Amino acid sequence: MHHDPLALRARPRSALCPPSLARAALLVVGLLATTTPADDGVVCRWRSVLGSLDTPGGARAVAAAGTTVYLADNQSLRVIDASNPASPVELGSLPMNYTRDLLLAGSTAYVADGTTGLRIVDVSNPAAPVQLGGFDTPGDAADLALAGTLVYVADIAGGLQIIDVSNPAAPTLRGSYNTPGDAWGVAVVGARAFVACGSAGLLILDVIDPSSPFPLGSFNTPGDASDIEVAGGVAYIADAQSLQIIDVANPSAPVPLAAFGQFDDILTLASEVHVDGTVVTLHRAVGGLELIDVSNPSAPTLMGALDMLPEGAEDSAVVGSTAYIAGGDSGLFIVDMASPPEHRATLGLYATEPGVTYHAALAGATAYLAAGSAGLQIVGVGDPSDPTLLGSFAGSTNARAVVIVGPTAYLADSAMGLFILDVTDPAAPAQLGLWPDQGGGYRDLELVGTTAYAAASARGLQILDVSNPAAPSLIGGYATAGTPRNLDIQGALAYIAADDAGLLILDVSDPALPVLLGSLATGGSATDVTAVGPTAYVTDRASGLLVVDVSNPAAPFVRASHAIGQEAVCVTIVGDIALVGSEDFVTPQLFVVDIADPDAPTRIGSFPTLNPVEAIAVDGDTAYLANYFKGLRIVDFSDCAETCRPDLNGDGAVNTLDFLAFLGAWSAGNPLADWDGNGAVNTLDFIAYLNDWVAGC
Repeated sequence: MHHDPLALRARPRSALCPPSLARAALLVVGLLATTTPADDGVVCRWRSVLGSLDTPGGARAVAAAGTTVYLADNQSLRVIDASNPASPVELGSLPMNYTRDLLLAGSTAYVADGTTGLRIVDVSNPAAPVQLGGFDTPGDAADLALAGTLVYVADIAGGLQIIDVSNPAAPTLRGSYNTPGDAWGVAVVGARAFVACGSAGLLILDVIDPSSPFPLGSFNTPGDASDIEVAGGVAYIADAQSLQIIDVANPSAPVPLAAFGQFDDILTLASEVHVDGTVVTLHRAVGGLELIDVSNPSAPTLMGALDMLPEGAEDSAVVGSTAYIAGGDSGLFIVDMASPPEHRATLGLYATEPGVTYHAALAGATAYLAAGSAGLQIVGVGDPSDPTLLGSFAGSTNARAVVIVGPTAYLADSAMGLFILDVTDPAAPAQLGLWPDQGGGYRDLELVGTTAYAAASARGLQILDVSNPAAPSLIGGYATAGTPRNLDIQGALAYIAADDAGLLILDVSDPALPVLLGSLATGGSATDVTAVGPTAYVTDRASGLLVVDVSNPAAPFVRASHAIGQEAVCVTIVGDIALVGSEDFVTPQLFVVDIADPDAPTRIGSFPTLNPVEAIAVDGDTAYLANYFKGLRIVDFSDCAETCRPDLNGDGAVNTLDFLAFLGAWSAGNPLADWDGNGAVNTLDFIAYLNDWVAGC
């Protein structure tokens, strides 16, 4: 799309994801698992993922005993053998209604089963779990705490329900309490019950007499309290975007100690919290989990984060150094936690609401955002975790693209035309000139010297002379067959993604008289294009990423394609990597595709982004995403460390373990074993891997 100097700057090789590592690391994650690269959402750096199992439902809660894992999977309780983490196997299951939480006590599992209430299950035979009994609570059972023979149920609208399970076959109600807000989470310490009451925050109850609980104190947290654990007189509460840490030693007067939260984003929505000694695991509803050091509860610090899970981390259970993560609709993930994970993808956010962010350009530590009705937003990104508004230009009514050249900003507006602004002082952008387009305005913009090339919604390509910013003038134009979405100028050639007309290639050596040289149908609706030498990378809503040979502009042809499973709308090329943005409104992502071999583009990861990705600018290993309603999202896609390709488990040695791992994937026909990247898993892949394995590193 746009060739910003920063976006096209080659990264040092050590910072790149080499194609060999890309495929190898994906194999580490996916060997023998049921997910594929199109679905797993795991990036190449995730060497700590030992395996996964995509269950039929949505994994909401998890418990483990040794290598046997119990998974609350929406409409079922599943028992899984994870003794071989690379190939977890389901042992048995039991139908449920809508599971929300799970506790394990010996050979008995207690399940919070939504509107069905509490279910009690005998799991002594993992292959055939059997329900022992149940209790239908008045609300929706969401969370459980076990104290002796009593199960405390956070029952959402049903408040707190206290169930006697001394006879599992016939549990009985011992007591209840109508909480001030919906009861989402509960913890019990001694004779006190701590309830996370949604918008009402924290409620502390005396339950010395379970038949008659009474309130001791409360604390109104700033968000919606959804889960709670208490340790050492301190309550740790998952509270919307943050972890709230509260001293509850005196229950009648809780004292806030600290709050931990990075930024206001649903991607970081805290849903579950666990405490293990001085470490809190905070689960995020979308993205993953965080490990937080609370050795000093007043000063929590981030130890590590995994925010690459495509459907978030709903819950986790840790046995030794292995974590079993309930990953929502993506099922079970098995992660090596011997050392804290180091990855957080989203570094920072800047909201341009009510504007929709369509494009971002970079100049040093400043990002310029074309933010729809919010005009041009100028944001300081020197500290990616804290983007700061420096200034704005509100004269534009629908800013769609921006190009920065020195102290001048060129702003394409889809309703008004081309604005030329002096941004020497970011706090006070000054309009230098305006070219008012009367045919639907401009959607995209490229600048070469003093010539501007604009994608005009109703007029095709327009070429403007901007040598005098105060009086831009029209040089020439070309009426395209389809609506031009984005364009790229390389020398005397203009590459245009022209919607249902596909890819157009024009000779613009004479700007007054552009000439069509060639075109290519892209299978759907062409949305963006970036040309690098004799190759053009085109995104198409239906076809995904197309690698197009344009060595002969009169006869372009598709060398390869890579379907992303969503509507691809933008592409940026950085070395051997293509970053592809999607305009999906359900599970939008930034896709990372290895294009070292243009004939075999291979996905090596994806990042959940919550809103569509309309454009991408890159500086080194940091991507700046025009993230629609979410504004600017700053994403780190670094640390794809150099390694040798056949070292599949990343242990630094090429040995039998790597060979067996490949053999397992190859025998199962797993697409991840497509070693030569030709789209088929066959003998050629086996021979190719064997040669690499013998050669070693």
